[in-house]
Amino acid sequence: MAWSVHHDQSRYEAARALRREYRRMWTILWSPSKRAFYAYFHGPEHVRPLIAPTSDDLRRDIHHCEYRISRDRAGYTARHSS
Repeated sequence: MAWSVHHDQSRYEAARALRREYRRMWTILWSPSKRAFYAYFHGPEHVRPLIAPTSDDLRRDIHHCEYRISRDRAGYTARHSS
């Protein structure tokens, strides 16, 4: 049976939901050829694209990345505010 876009409909819908949730700072895509979700960060920090097999895994990775960025920003501010 040949692949059809309809086979991944739930994954495309999950990617759209993540895009709505994170639209300010992330571009979210589902890649049917790689069978993975991708997230691209739009902030000033250099962040490698996040790749995850499920939308839940990608959400967890985004939260972890945002936490790390905010922690790094806070550390930078504390060191340079004196």
